[in-house]
Amino acid sequence: MNRKAASAPAGRAVVAVVGMHRSGTSLTMQALGALGLTSGDGMLAANAYNPRGYWEAAEIVALNDRLLAALERPWGSFPHMLPLPDGWQDSAAARHAEAEIEEVLETRLAKAEGRVLAIKDPRLSLFLPLWQRVADDLAISWKTVLCLRNPWDVAQSLLRRDSIPTRAGEALWLLYTASVLANARPETTLLSRFDDWTTAPDAALARLAAFTGQPLPDGASAVFEPGLVTVTPPVGDALVQSWVHALEAARAPATGGVDLTPALQDRARSHLAHARHFEIWPDTLRDAGLASDLSKALVRTLDSMTADRDAQAARSRDLQTAYQTEAARAEALRTALTQTEAARDAQAARALELQTAYQTEAARAEALRTALTQTEAARDAQAARALELQTAYQTEAARAEALRSALTEAEAARDAQTNRALELQTAYQTEAARAAELAARLARLDPRTWFGSKRG
Repeated sequence: MNRKAASAPAGRAVVAVVGMHRSGTSLTMQALGALGLTSGDGMLAANAYNPRGYWEAAEIVALNDRLLAALERPWGSFPHMLPLPDGWQDSAAARHAEAEIEEVLETRLAKAEGRVLAIKDPRLSLFLPLWQRVADDLAISWKTVLCLRNPWDVAQSLLRRDSIPTRAGEALWLLYTASVLANARPETTLLSRFDDWTTAPDAALARLAAFTGQPLPDGASAVFEPGLVTVTPPVGDALVQSWVHALEAARAPATGGVDLTPALQDRARSHLAHARHFEIWPDTLRDAGLASDLSKALVRTLDSMTADRDAQAARSRDLQTAYQTEAARAEALRTALTQTEAARDAQAARALELQTAYQTEAARAEALRTALTQTEAARDAQAARALELQTAYQTEAARAEALRSALTEAEAARDAQTNRALELQTAYQTEAARAAELAARLARLDPRTWFGSKRG
């Protein structure tokens, strides 16, 4: 993995709860749940030692256990009390674990659906640099909550639960605590004291809410279970006692919390360097009898927890298979939705084209309607003019008809007069001829003419 993101996008945030076993990590997870964070599914089952549950994802526990075994530091073994070997982060086992861590984080963040994811496994205390590196590569915002409890109380709880000798329990507490202090990032790390949940639970929860950026709901501090409180006697071992004093000295007066100071980090790194070379716990680590007793006790516990873990891992695999099935179904639905959206967009584009064409045709129709209105107005004006002309025509036609009738009558009268004149002319001619004839006859009858033609 070589991806490096400058900043984490919204909705990709993880809060990791770390610290030695029996240090209040489960209680802190309950508090985070009350603040609205999600831990996902596939959790280890509750038992008499953690009646409210361990709040540990079986797949994360199994992953860390496999890496411990690959690095020859399995839980329940004598080497587990030693720091991880030099260069472990660049080992083949670490590189293989990186791919698993990436899958776990991506899968659980996808299921978180934008909520902040809370994860918890005390083994994360040893592998914190690896998990932080993967989170950086995936552009995931990573915050760490280190749970601190008095090492004597931790050792007594381990003795009751796993039959681990007290001095070995204290040694493990210091190993886990120093591993976190040496590798955590001060600006994104909260040191949470277990005692604060008994003396000032509201203030402890308020610090947790402020650190995670979550609102503080009413009554959320009720997640604390009084039955977990123990009475802490003085710690006998000088080295462990000095660490208790150092952590107490780092308490911030203003907030009551513990600050991860440069001095604490330097001391933790120095401690791990010496412990890695077998320079501390000489009595504890070189005591073969104690090592044997420790190994036997841890092996018995490991067998019990392994069976429980394997059952939980199987359940986790079943859930993962169901999730993958649902994820495939969701992907098919997403594909169908994409196709539907594409078809919808095509239909929307077609509808837009039709709307544009409709608007064009509507504008054209409006222009035609306007032209039609103007044409009808012109037609009506012409019709009115035609009506006027028709009326004038009818008037003139009536007048013409009257004139025609008068003309006909006049012509009839003229024809009658002509005929009368003709008759009169004929009669006149007849009379003229008759008159001429009579004149001639008369002339013949005039005695003066009788002999005039014969004289001479």
